[in-house]
Amino acid sequence: MNNVLRLEDFGTSFAEPEVDPIDAARLEAECVAAYDKGYAEGWEDAQRAAQKAAEESDTAARATLQDLGFTFHEARAHVMAALSPLLRTIVAHAVPLMIDRTLGERLTEELEAMIAEAGEAEIEIRVGEGEAEKVRRVLDEVGSLPAQVREDATLEPGKVHLRLGTLEREIDPADLERRLGAALDALDHINKDALAHG
Repeated sequence: MNNVLRLEDFGTSFAEPEVDPIDAARLEAECVAAYDKGYAEGWEDAQRAAQKAAEESDTAARATLQDLGFTFHEARAHVMAALSPLLRTIVAHAVPLMIDRTLGERLTEELEAMIAEAGEAEIEIRVGEGEAEKVRRVLDEVGSLPAQVREDATLEPGKVHLRLGTLEREIDPADLERRLGAALDALDHINKDALAHG
């Protein structure tokens, strides 16, 4: 067996390697430069992180506001769609009743304005067939106006033509119903579009 194991001898002393002496000013300058470099890199990282957080916050806020906007418009459309039958019932039943109850006042206002312009000429009120008696009752309730009430087959039901000398006016109570109905139809259309498209 010729295998010889050689072990290192730790008993002998080693000479320490020579180290260049460190210049204190140079060491201080390197420390300051390393600190400045680290500080600058940290500042840039913090700015990038703050900008990224602000962008994420803006994106989240925009998405939330957009969701709220859609939710508000959708809720409004649902409420208006639910109110539509009520509004249509009001227009169909309450508005004609109010028009009938205020017809005398409306006639009086129009006639007084016409009398102020035309003077003492004869007042003629033309109404549709079958409506003369109702208008006479209304005139009696409002007060005595010297007026001739005549039925005219060419007039639509509800329309009233007033003539005083050369002045003429038309009262069309059904026009209010038509305009309200058209407004409700337009509102229904807008609400249906809002519900369909969110």
